[in-house]
Amino acid sequence: MNLPKINNKYLVAILVFTSYTLFAMAWVGGTASMSQIMSAMQVNSLASASFISGAVTLAKIVGTFIAAALALKLGIKNAFLVSGLLISIGLLTPLSPNYELLLLSRFLMGLGGAFMIVYFNPIVMAWFAPEERPTINGINAVAFNVGTGIILWQMNNFNRLTGSWKNTLILFSLTSLVLCIAWLLVKNKTNDAHSSEKQAIQEPAHYSYTDGLKDKFNWVYALTYSGILAFYICLFTFYPKAGISQSALVIGSGIVGTLAGVFYSKKIITRVPVIRLVWLNYNLNGNGIIIWSV
Repeated sequence: MNLPKINNKYLVAILVFTSYTLFAMAWVGGTASMSQIMSAMQVNSLASASFISGAVTLAKIVGTFIAAALALKLGIKNAFLVSGLLISIGLLTPLSPNYELLLLSRFLMGLGGAFMIVYFNPIVMAWFAPEERPTINGINAVAFNVGTGIILWQMNNFNRLTGSWKNTLILFSLTSLVLCIAWLLVKNKTNDAHSSEKQAIQEPAHYSYTDGLKDKFNWVYALTYSGILAFYICLFTFYPKAGISQSALVIGSGIVGTLAGVFYSKKIITRVPVIRLVWLNYNLNGNGIIIWSV
């Protein structure tokens, strides 16, 4: 049986965006439900609860380093499918009978999220023209904020609609699984795009992980971003528990800011001055660090 192939670039973009939005919803939804999860398992240690939340973050760090190797072995399309399936393993979070399986489910879900974000750019390059790529990349960048915002604003409504926090988390994971099935129907254009890029430009020199670790810019840029990323993680983990209600406002502002960035990326050719300005503003508000050698 020959199933129809998805060959519409905007539909592909919607699949990618929605897949990562659902990852954010499952991750933050699990964190928001952590007190119920720990109560159901009769685990009273705050350290254990924090370790569960940290499992996703740890997986995202580990996953970033191996995502490229997986893509080289399986191809971008199949690697993206694997990332979606790993995110779907979040289904075990509300169903886990013990702490160990819960921890594993959160780790594997985080691993899937780490894989998925690495594959955004190759997919965009395969499906969209150069002049369209900044817009699509900008929209993808806001997927996490959208998913987080939905949970911060609507988690209680989801729980009322589904009947319980368990059903809500199951719904998120099953929806991710449905998107994986839809992804199977997407035409594989990454190989064609790679061939066309090779014809258009000279084959680049080999760039290994060792080269990447030695590259000063990679460290400077990563460390610069680490401050704001740490702040974002605190927004939906520690802030709500401390009674700070501004988390949703900051997430919403991030969505607006990303969309503004998409607009200005078309107007401003030089990127580095804009990055420096944004990080200076962030640093002046006392939330992060800034490294001027970017």
